[in-house]
Amino acid sequence: MPLNPFVFDRPVSPVDLIDRDPEVRRLVANLEGGTNTRLSSPRRYGKTSLLARVLEDVERLGMGRVYVDFYGARTTEQVHARIERSYESQLKGPLAKAFAAARRAAGGGGVSTPIGGVSLPAAGGATERALLDLLDLPLRLQSRTGIRIAVAFDEFQEVLSAADAIDGLIRSVIQHHGDAASYVFAGSHPGLMSQLFGDRGRPFYGQAAPLVLGALADDDLADYIDGRFTSSGRDPGAALDWLLGLAEGHPQRAMLLAHLLWDALEPDEPATEEHWERVLAHVEAFVRDEFEAAWGALASVERGVAEAVASADSGLTAGSTLTRFGLTKGGAPPAASRLEAAGILAVDRSRPTGYRLVDPLFARWVAAGRRWA
Repeated sequence: MPLNPFVFDRPVSPVDLIDRDPEVRRLVANLEGGTNTRLSSPRRYGKTSLLARVLEDVERLGMGRVYVDFYGARTTEQVHARIERSYESQLKGPLAKAFAAARRAAGGGGVSTPIGGVSLPAAGGATERALLDLLDLPLRLQSRTGIRIAVAFDEFQEVLSAADAIDGLIRSVIQHHGDAASYVFAGSHPGLMSQLFGDRGRPFYGQAAPLVLGALADDDLADYIDGRFTSSGRDPGAALDWLLGLAEGHPQRAMLLAHLLWDALEPDEPATEEHWERVLAHVEAFVRDEFEAAWGALASVERGVAEAVASADSGLTAGSTLTRFGLTKGGAPPAASRLEAAGILAVDRSRPTGYRLVDPLFARWVAAGRRWA
């Protein structure tokens, strides 16, 4: 019996990446050419899978590769531990040997970190000094091997939680790497990424080429989904168009809906409206708790803005919208800006309010009065 081919609960493998070829080419060219990039995308838009594909491609070009996930890192020690563990587990061949030699040269002893099994070399007895030494590894490895390294820092905005000045610490080292390394700074919180790279007072201001990961085109999603249904003996039928209309190009939500539709079908059975209604009934169990938590975290004015964006047929500050959703002309725009910075809203000038909710299933839930109808 074939397995459900639609993965929605984790990053997909690079081979399953849907239509990101232009972004892949640009990132590979930047890494190969020595241009650092800041990659921004909403959550669950395939950023991590894109980075995996890019790192595979640059490795085939002869570069080293390191992927570091900063998600949840709250201290300088944890930032250090994430970087060290990534170098230790991912470098190959001459780079792995050079890394091992560099660690031996640093000597034993260190400061224990909150992540088990990892220790900080006690360079100068200071955690910051240990981090500086670790950040400088690409330069030392390149001097030993002649190999340039591509480094992807995922969820890079998390470093602001570790220490307010840590971005300056990082930049103070990597700005000297030249031919030794190129970096991708990826993040899924637009406000914090803007704070890191768009604030003139921050060390990374203007230091990386911007790249924004947008929604997928319906045609590309349709080709992928229909191909997976066909190869596994299922027929999405008319439900494919309904799925695309609801998903609005959101990669993870499209995969969730396709996964549920595939489960609802028997082999060689075309999907009907009844099957689609079954999908809509089942999806609630996957999103209810998440949506309730997200709603509970919003302030009252932010809830009103979310409701307006989901269902208003006039501008955000139009009188009818303000009255209907209990908003004020002075309060609604700042609340919308906060929601945009948090990655909940995205600018969309084709919509009446000028915004859309990034998660189309959340938008449907909000528009229906916070229920799955």
